[in-house]
Amino acid sequence: MKLLHQQIGINSIQTSPYHPQTDSLVERFNQTLKTMLRKLVSDTGKDWDKWLSFLLYAYREVPQASTGFSPFELVYGWSLQGPLDLLRRSWEALTTSAEGEHGIVQYILQMRDRLEAYREQGRENLEKAQKAQKLWYDQCARHREYQPGQKVLLLLPSSASKLLAKWQGPYSILRKMRPVTYQIHQSDKRKKSQVYHVNLMKEWQERIPEGKKAMMECKEVPENKEEDGKVDDEALKHPQPVVSLDHLDSEQKEKLVKVLADYPELFRPEPGRTSLLEQIVSLTDPNPIWQRPYRVPESLIAPLKKEIQVMRDMGIIEPSTSAWSPIVLVPKKDGSLRLWTSENSMLSPNLMPIQCPESMSLSRGLDDVGIYSNTWGDHLQHLHRDLSKISETGLTLNVSKCEWAKQVASYFGFQLGNGEVRPQVNKFEAIRNCSRPCTKKEVRSFLGLVGWYRCFIPQFSSIAAHLTNLTTKAVKNPVPWTEDCEQAFTHLKQHMCTSPVLKSP
Repeated sequence: MKLLHQQIGINSIQTSPYHPQTDSLVERFNQTLKTMLRKLVSDTGKDWDKWLSFLLYAYREVPQASTGFSPFELVYGWSLQGPLDLLRRSWEALTTSAEGEHGIVQYILQMRDRLEAYREQGRENLEKAQKAQKLWYDQCARHREYQPGQKVLLLLPSSASKLLAKWQGPYSILRKMRPVTYQIHQSDKRKKSQVYHVNLMKEWQERIPEGKKAMMECKEVPENKEEDGKVDDEALKHPQPVVSLDHLDSEQKEKLVKVLADYPELFRPEPGRTSLLEQIVSLTDPNPIWQRPYRVPESLIAPLKKEIQVMRDMGIIEPSTSAWSPIVLVPKKDGSLRLWTSENSMLSPNLMPIQCPESMSLSRGLDDVGIYSNTWGDHLQHLHRDLSKISETGLTLNVSKCEWAKQVASYFGFQLGNGEVRPQVNKFEAIRNCSRPCTKKEVRSFLGLVGWYRCFIPQFSSIAAHLTNLTTKAVKNPVPWTEDCEQAFTHLKQHMCTSPVLKSP
């Protein structure tokens, strides 16, 4: 093959595999030929192969957009006289044959000059077309460069089917062959080293090691059984609240328990129901959301059935045949399950103004209630008053989230009491043990944690500016961690770890 190329003056180059853009002229001809064949088959039917020679004749007759000449003109030096040329000549009353007008020598000289002129003009037209095509292609292309020893993934045909490609690797780069080709070492292939185009590669991202997982200590709690083996049904319907009152003396405990015992209906396990207001559910789109059912893990099938049965017994749901999307199980912080469906995103929200945490009053919140008093006697009266109001509405309280008669209480992520406002102690530990973020998601998580307590940090926005810049779209993972970012990260942690205190109004 090399000898043939030398004899006919062809400069051959080696191309990288699985990158047809290198053989652009051949691939573009194949695309044009397939398009012409597709139209030919629709007209001729099964005997399309008999018309293939006429199809190639028509292709060689038409000038190309890149060169400005037809393939026949560039090879033979004159235009191919097809049916359209004969028709044009007949319209112009020209002779269709030029035999005998010139001698053979003069004809060869004219053909050589014509070929040289066509070749020069075709080369100029082709260079202009290639510059325009490159300018158009480079608008969406970006420069990528890899170093020897760097790991990359390769987009190669899968072993199951050559028509399907998937990312394989990672493989190591041995050396850079040309500006856009690299020699890759493939230990799992028969040919250990191969040259690939840069468009078939993408950088291998090392997995970020996860931190130590939190460990939970579990203790076995003995079952509380009655002596006669029977359980009081009324006690199950209205269980007594289990609260921690170790911070009170015996007299205060007795009075507080007496107040809570007057309202057993507030501590039922099932949610309450009120008639004070009516919720009108309106959808942004009345068309149901259709999607395939989610697969429920085998270990969660029994808890799912139990949760559905409990909700049916409480009257929250009822059996129905719905065209809406299926449920998804989302675990809660306490280990229980929440049933979630996609129609929640189709509900028209009721927009309510929410104040800043600094301007909120302790008597108003989202779904939290704060009862505060100056003296112990006033506090018992306030508890009677507020618990009776809640009982009249038909609502219930979550005992596990209630704190009773404490001088310092957790509220909206703060420690309130004794005329002071502090961040929660567990947040101190979380911020103190927070490792350096490596991704934009981790940076946003850290800024969200510290930003909730920005009232304790003077000039918070200026200090966190370098970290905020890491969350923009232009920054890619892993985030570039500079010295300014390290100073801002350390400065914010030091501010939060010094136990800041604000005076409550």
